Amino acid sequence: MFLGEGGGIISLSIDRQEIIDAILSGLDAGAWTARSLTADGESLGRRLAADIGRGVRTQEALERGLARLPLYGALDTVKIDTSGKTPEAVCGEIARLGTCV
Repeated sequence: MFLGEGGGIISLSIDRQEIIDAILSGLDAGAWTARSLTADGESLGRRLAADIGRGVRTQEALERGLARLPLYGALDTVKIDTSGKTPEAVCGEIARLGTCV
């Protein structure tokens, strides 16, 4: 999840709505929008497998990440699907939404 206001971004990995609600309750709700970067299981699996190959993640991280996908889908956030996209393409989508400069 990330929140955008003006050009500021808070970046967090949150999979529970009550945490998002608690964060937003302490902010000017009209100025912030919660958005989630999502990916399909195949794309996430490829990314995490590459990290495992580089030694920066474990097999457990892959299993945990895939198990958490439905939780992210249930969040009350604007979803940005990153499946099959480069980081540059995703940043372009974020910029078009007006959440960063």
